[in-house]
Amino acid sequence: MVGRILKRAMLGMFVLTLICGTLLAQSRPTIAHSTIHSAANTPPEPAAAGLVTIYSNMFPVTDNVYNDTIGYYVTGPDNSISGLGEQWISIPFTPAANAHVEELQLAVGFVSETKRFDVTLASDNGGVVGNALGTKSVTQIPEFGKCCKLVTVKFRAPGIAVTAGTQYWIVATPDDVFAPDFTAVWEFSNLDWVGYNDGQAGWASSYTSYWPAGAVLGTTP
Repeated sequence: MVGRILKRAMLGMFVLTLICGTLLAQSRPTIAHSTIHSAANTPPEPAAAGLVTIYSNMFPVTDNVYNDTIGYYVTGPDNSISGLGEQWISIPFTPAANAHVEELQLAVGFVSETKRFDVTLASDNGGVVGNALGTKSVTQIPEFGKCCKLVTVKFRAPGIAVTAGTQYWIVATPDDVFAPDFTAVWEFSNLDWVGYNDGQAGWASSYTSYWPAGAVLGTTP
């Protein structure tokens, strides 16, 4: 698993730099747009009792927890999207206090083929994804375009220790052995909006920075 994560480590960097509405990275992951949209939202399942939020970029409410109309594809090598190869996605987070991670939540929506992918909590390696600290295989995946269920993975108590001020990564990867045709979308957060000014039209504040929606829960001392 460590080798697989390192193989696509740079995919985690695409969300880090945004200048004047342009994402700057070595490569740009493919974005998916939903052709359906649920009229009524289904709230996500509540977190396990006793857990606190270590990190989240999702709304702390049951309505519009994330943007179910757009996101980055997460795909295996035999996915159903014409012309799209394998694509792994990751997002960084930095805990404010020492903690133990017991639960990861991701706004991943299923598109087609085999329902199975891996979710990993990983260390940082100089600003990119490092070693796997814990990995879970997921088969319970909500449908893309229907808010607001989440993919949830749990680590047995006391969880995985993380250190305050240290960067870690949430990683979504296809299972190339048991689900090489996996096709899904990691949907965007509604919270990451930026203002920009092109020097002519003045300030705008309606540009999303395209940050996949996720959360980390656990316990703190």
